[in-house]
Amino acid sequence: MHVRAAQKVENEIAEVLEAVKTGDFSRQVRTDDKQGFWRELCDDLNEFIITVEVAINDIVRMLGAMARGDLSGRITRDYTGAFGQLKTNANQTADKLTTVVSQIRASADSIGQGAREIASGNLDLSARTEQQAASLEETAAS
Repeated sequence: MHVRAAQKVENEIAEVLEAVKTGDFSRQVRTDDKQGFWRELCDDLNEFIITVEVAINDIVRMLGAMARGDLSGRITRDYTGAFGQLKTNANQTADKLTTVVSQIRASADSIGQGAREIASGNLDLSARTEQQAASLEETAAS
């Protein structure tokens, strides 16, 4: 490959990497006009960009659902390395939050039931107190 052609490929790669650094994964290096080492390099770079985009989209989807109160989402795609650890941590976080929310709901239900029982007991006590007061009035009147 001529020096000029190599410089063109380097510039293409630099532009795509600049886009990736800003979170734009839509750009890829053209490979149809490349051969040999440069084509392999560009194919590998494009594959890397796709892998990162897919992993980030999985995390964005899951965290977005959690932000809306939906704790049912999990990442199911297979990842290795740091992406695999990110998947595991994200799924474990969702599992833990689901457990905590369930425990809070159970506690709230228990507190609600206790409050209803206390209110019922207070009504019963109030009714008996009124009956005793009426009996005392009758006794005092006689």
